[in-house]
Amino acid sequence: MRKFKLNVTSDFLVNSLCTITIGTGVLEFTANTFLNHYIKSYKEAFKNGNPIKLSESLKKRYDEVVKDIKLTEFQMAFVAPFVVDSLKPTNIGCINTRSGAYIGIPNYFECNSVDELQSLDSEEIQQVNINPEYSEQLMKTLTLSESAKKYAIAHELINTDNIRLYIQAVTPTLVLMPMYAVGHTVFSSLPANPSSIRAFAFFIFCNIGMWFYYIIRKNINDYYQHDTDTVISEMGDEYIKGGLEYYDKLIQRNIILRNILPNGDRIYSEKGDEIGFFAELAFTYRKKHLERNLKKLAEKNTEELPL
Repeated sequence: MRKFKLNVTSDFLVNSLCTITIGTGVLEFTANTFLNHYIKSYKEAFKNGNPIKLSESLKKRYDEVVKDIKLTEFQMAFVAPFVVDSLKPTNIGCINTRSGAYIGIPNYFECNSVDELQSLDSEEIQQVNINPEYSEQLMKTLTLSESAKKYAIAHELINTDNIRLYIQAVTPTLVLMPMYAVGHTVFSSLPANPSSIRAFAFFIFCNIGMWFYYIIRKNINDYYQHDTDTVISEMGDEYIKGGLEYYDKLIQRNIILRNILPNGDRIYSEKGDEIGFFAELAFTYRKKHLERNLKKLAEKNTEELPL
């Protein structure tokens, strides 16, 4: 039997890198369009082997937010809520595609007190109770007002009504094109031997490309997170105050988790913001942004008062 022998050449490495890079964008777009129902099933909360159905109170709250955002009937047909297996709301997909979007709402959003939270049959809530010293403090961070819950749902809804998915899908290719052009020019000027020189240059360019991709992707996410907060601020002071409460509770929760998790100081900062490559836009910054918007709204309402 003949053994398969792979001849690894520079062309093979470059072509493989191009395939992986372009494939990353294609995979992200596919996962959030054609396969978004599979992603939804993966993130969905289950009980006794069956998905947890959205309660009447959660469905009513979701409908109120949809009405406040003023989604058209056409847009409403392409978005659906579900109960997510997480302590934070989430969104999957994009309203502006034929596959639509899903909005994940935590089950504890139907609770209004610590007692109701403790009686809720949820694995996420049970994990909060593992540490008795901080369990009560963590429970308080999960107790949100009506306006805070509506803000969190509105944030996920509005975040699906943009072209972010399309931009992120083409970003890998846009990064690849200049890196390929510059890399090809540099490689042509390098000697063929020793091969370690070209290997080192290839390694450097790969890392530079990855860093460019990471920076661009993070800035895209941060821009749309900031833009979503701005759009919600235009919906009135009720939503702004709800957002301030929501971010304040998230910050408090992260500070507590920083103290009780084994590597909490590597996940959350002292201020309560997320740390890491895939961290969201700082909650402290988003809270200050809403505070500025609330102040501007108050000044605007004061100026409009009749003398």
